[in-house]
Amino acid sequence: MLMILTPFLQKCSSKCQVEPTVDIPLGKIIGKTVFFDDIPVFTFQSIPYAKPPLNDKRFKRTEPVEPWDQPLLATHLPPACVQHSSNPF
Repeated sequence: MLMILTPFLQKCSSKCQVEPTVDIPLGKIIGKTVFFDDIPVFTFQSIPYAKPPLNDKRFKRTEPVEPWDQPLLATHLPPACVQHSSNPF
């Protein structure tokens, strides 16, 4: 998981609904604005940094992710991986 927090320097009320958008070499990323102590902060979550390590790529050096054509919606964290255990502690 990758979470990048970038302060929002523009004045904005607490009801401001701004979708922060950034362009990087891989494509466009859309984040969301959250407020901490009435200070707006841009957040970008779940940005892929590498291709998934599937099959023969497991336990190998990571490979860069391919560029995307459509804007990447980076507003939520992915589902958590389930950890099965008979003892939760």
